[in-house]
Amino acid sequence: IGIICLAVKMNKDKSYWQIERTQLNTLIEELRTVEKINRTCLNGGK
Repeated sequence: IGIICLAVKMNKDKSYWQIERTQLNTLIEELRTVEKINRTCLNGGK
């Protein structure tokens, strides 16, 4: 996460890149959360 924040700070003038990167990271986090929930359900709540 720290490396991504540093990269964003270095690319302040590239606001479009920042937005795309942030949205991508958010999407990845959401997918991971859904995956964890699905895995928990399949494992019977373990």
